[in-house]
Amino acid sequence: MIKKNGRKIAAIAIAAVLAGQNLQTIFALDNVLKEEQPVVVEKTDEKETTEDTSKENTESTPNIEKEPTKENTEEAPKEEVSKEEPKKEAVEATEEKANTNNKITILHTNDMHGRFQRTDKVIGLDVVAAIKNQTKNSILVDAGDTTHGLPFVTLSKGQDAVDLLNATGYEYMAPGNHDFNYGYERLLELFQNAKVKSGSTKLKPLAGNIKKNGESLFKPSAIKVMNVNGKEIKVGFFGMATEETSYKTHPNNVKGLDFEDPRITAKAEVKNLKAQGADVIVALGHIGVDKSSEPTSEDIIKDVDGIDVFVDGHSHTAFKDGKKVNNTMLVSTGEYLSNLGKVEIEFDENNKVVGVDASLINKSQTSSITPDPEVESMMKKIEDEQKAALSVKVGKTETHLEGSRDKVRFGETNLGNLITDAMLNETGADVSLTNGGGIRSSIAKGDITKGDIVNVLPFGNFIVTKKLTGAQIKEVLEFGVENYGVSFGGFPHVGGMKYVVDPEQPIGQRIVSLKVNGKNIDMDKTYTVATNDFTAAGGDDYPVFAKLPIVNEYSALNEALENYIKKLGTVNYKESEGRITTGKKTDFEENEAVKPEENKPEENKPQTNKPNNDKGNNNNKTDNPKTGDISLMSYVLLGGAALAGLRFRNMK
Repeated sequence: MIKKNGRKIAAIAIAAVLAGQNLQTIFALDNVLKEEQPVVVEKTDEKETTEDTSKENTESTPNIEKEPTKENTEEAPKEEVSKEEPKKEAVEATEEKANTNNKITILHTNDMHGRFQRTDKVIGLDVVAAIKNQTKNSILVDAGDTTHGLPFVTLSKGQDAVDLLNATGYEYMAPGNHDFNYGYERLLELFQNAKVKSGSTKLKPLAGNIKKNGESLFKPSAIKVMNVNGKEIKVGFFGMATEETSYKTHPNNVKGLDFEDPRITAKAEVKNLKAQGADVIVALGHIGVDKSSEPTSEDIIKDVDGIDVFVDGHSHTAFKDGKKVNNTMLVSTGEYLSNLGKVEIEFDENNKVVGVDASLINKSQTSSITPDPEVESMMKKIEDEQKAALSVKVGKTETHLEGSRDKVRFGETNLGNLITDAMLNETGADVSLTNGGGIRSSIAKGDITKGDIVNVLPFGNFIVTKKLTGAQIKEVLEFGVENYGVSFGGFPHVGGMKYVVDPEQPIGQRIVSLKVNGKNIDMDKTYTVATNDFTAAGGDDYPVFAKLPIVNEYSALNEALENYIKKLGTVNYKESEGRITTGKKTDFEENEAVKPEENKPEENKPQTNKPNNDKGNNNNKTDNPKTGDISLMSYVLLGGAALAGLRFRNMK
């Protein structure tokens, strides 16, 4: 870094040289050049080690290739909680051991959301079936959010999904909140009417904490007896659903049901299964590890002794090698069948568990596996029947319409804007609001089909209008941003209004500017608000809405979006429109207009994933800032010189 005296000399010497410099660029360097601290050269981040899943013990799962050195992680799960380093032992070292030890394998999935067909990222149920058939002493289970999602399963209201799960060889499943999207009566009907693969056991839903009139809606637990090397091993399973199901499906879908604390169920079923002689106990929980959930799967494990393996879902988390919590192996595969989970449980001669090894089989490792022909044929038949209906073109888009989970649950996206505008077009309401968790896919640049729209909005929600005061609208938005910067399915996308969030303010006071059609909102005025029926009924635990009467009901949300796209013909929505931004409370005066944009460029940048911490702002401005006896203009001149004449030094 140039010292103080050096600044003086250079400022005088180069003044003439800088006469033609771009002053906007020069002023941008002012803050850097005022610092008197020595330059700190950041260490280059260590080269990211490519995950090596060749460590996975695959002796009982033939034909699974080792993971290549590069892998497409575009659609990776939102977090990988496990911090354990990959184990280095070679696969060959375990092959001889596998022939003599008593070992079973739990194959597991979670949060597939109807992603059953093979793609460049999805393994495919036909491949899962092949792996199951080739894996000796194995059981295939699922942790929920499985029967609803893409049109591939929703068009039959889940029947094709359950039939395919049975054909694949699934035996037990914990129902997820989205499995109730057809209504709980339909969910019961699906399992009762499921077609059973020849020679297999019908898929059984397990959930002891879902009650109707005090009785469990589903069977709480089951024991699978397996013959391993001439010995019987009793594997006990029990299931649990998140209490959030009561508001993370449409409340009418679970009307009359009670979702009890899963810790109560876990304690009771561990005791029950042990009394029945279970040698190992496996929990299937659609619970998750999100901090916003109460309790999390880790909370349950810490409160309940005796669970050997906890197969988890709901938070879309990937544990590469499992995560050991107390004496329990917590496992989860991420989402959308991008991985198949594998847990190997080893027993001694007395059927005591002596080892639990967890791993993930990813898409690239299954490339050489021949799909199961029966499941493959079933999926092809379903696809052909649906293709004609879903391939109809409804319009086109000049831009990529962003609907990925890691965007719509954090901030504004152009697809969220398009949907809320479609709601206004349908209803003529003053403003509109929809939850980010209801947006399930993106739309690529080019033609838009009916299938694209159903992929984005697969839940069959319809639009309703309600009357809210300005104060109630603010209360709703305050709830939606109270954990701003954290993934939230209820994140509020809006039409007809714009709001500014200051994440540093206390919860309930984070909306520092709120405008409707360009004017500050009137807290006493009543506005017509369009939303989806899920949110209107208090979904995502939203306040205000549920207690207010519905003014009118409109068409399905996907139909409204389709009609609006047809009206536009060509969609051309830029990445963001500044409907949802971050700013500082001090930059806004109560009931006054926002300061001109040219005076506060940072605060007007649209927010997507993370709160604006104003790290780039100059927080030390004064009317006549100086360092020692060097004036601001001297620094400006020096900054220009650094920019224009010293590039050979490769300053970054």
